[in-house]
Amino acid sequence: MRWTPTCAVKITVGGEMEEEASRGFTDAWHRAERGESFRERRFAFESWRALARFLKILIR
Repeated sequence: MRWTPTCAVKITVGGEMEEEASRGFTDAWHRAERGESFRERRFAFESWRALARFLKILIR
């Protein structure tokens, strides 16, 4: 099975997760206030190892 994104996908790895999540929320809030239509998915992983485990499960 192949996954094809239907929206923007943003991936964060490591120590910037909380900061990136806050920025993403704020950006989405402002876009919604302006009436913009958008779709995006954000994935945050605490380490490269965690991302690798996720990808391993995803491609099975």
